[in-house]
Amino acid sequence: MSAAARWLRSAAGPDGSWDLMPLDVTWTNFATAALIEAGHADDPQLIGTREMLHRHQQPEPFDALGCPAGYWGFSSPRSWPMALETAEAGAILLRLPGGADDRHVRAGLAWLTATQDAAGSWSLAVRNSKPGGFGPCPQMTAKVVGALLDSGARADDPRVVRAVRWLVGRQRPDGSYEAMWYRGGTPGTAAALEALSRAGRTEEHHRAAARARDWLLRTRHPDGSWSTGSAPGRAPPGGAPSRRPPGRCAGCSPPG
Repeated sequence: MSAAARWLRSAAGPDGSWDLMPLDVTWTNFATAALIEAGHADDPQLIGTREMLHRHQQPEPFDALGCPAGYWGFSSPRSWPMALETAEAGAILLRLPGGADDRHVRAGLAWLTATQDAAGSWSLAVRNSKPGGFGPCPQMTAKVVGALLDSGARADDPRVVRAVRWLVGRQRPDGSYEAMWYRGGTPGTAAALEALSRAGRTEEHHRAAARARDWLLRTRHPDGSWSTGSAPGRAPPGGAPSRRPPGRCAGCSPPG
């Protein structure tokens, strides 16, 4: 863990971000969340990271999609709205020093609240999108639930209740969850399990969490790793990559 933290710290850019392809916000979220978990929340290096995330929050509406201001995208100062990155960035800023009073966090949570689907889920960016690559996503929904809980929302908060109800209804018969923005069942199932474990209040919720846990255990590789979840120790059909390039969505890329 210490070696991984050292590598992440050494790989940060001068502005406190991590960049690979045009996904600097995405990779910065991943790296910062990991460093926080490893006990580096007070690291002075993350002051630059916090400022970078502040700069990348969008202060103006995204008129092309009818989205209000306050979101994060996956890259660039003027990025396409992403519920997933907004939830991840908000949860990270909450855990950095001063997070409880961070106006950027409040704006991000307000954006997420405004874009929750009528059914309780979250889509990529536009409220009540049709099912598909940009539509309701278990992983995005679970990540938003985590951000809301981190901000102090309780499991009986109406936003959380509706989201958990939707997650239970979207579980596959084998216990897994689809992630619209990543390939395979592993990312969606892992995120949903965390949300159900934190926000589940009923026996139905607990049973859904247990099914998700059991699916993850069944699909673990012999060496302890996970891939798409298609089968332990086997690559996905056709040798397909485990991540959707570019922009993380198969067959689509953000406008502009």
